[in-house]
Amino acid sequence: MSKVTPSAGNNANSNDIYNIVLLVVDIVMLIVKFWIAVVEAAVGLFRPAPLDDVSGKVVLITGTGHGMGKQMALQYAKLGAIILCWDVNEQTNNQTVKEIKSSGGKAFGYVCNVTKREELIELAQKVRKEHGF
Repeated sequence: MSKVTPSAGNNANSNDIYNIVLLVVDIVMLIVKFWIAVVEAAVGLFRPAPLDDVSGKVVLITGTGHGMGKQMALQYAKLGAIILCWDVNEQTNNQTVKEIKSSGGKAFGYVCNVTKREELIELAQKVRKEHGF
């Protein structure tokens, strides 16, 4: 039979205690980081991110003939952006361009069916040639 010396038992106990302390520290750090993330998220809800300045920038919006696309085009134009209006309906798209120009904005209207890849590529090349965008 072999004898277990007291120092060998102490070494095992000290390793166990060390591991328990590390575990407790890790758990405490996890809880602290969790609450920091919760506070940051709550602050983010009440303090929105700063808006980018779009004045003079080119903004391409599809579906500008009506609905959300039209409203986005009008809002970006009010912020000073140059609007590229793409829509499948030429008449309503031209009306949106006219509204933007009458309010002092800068807009260009193009007819495009965005569901057809070939039309998109062709129109993108045309816009680059005409405006250098």
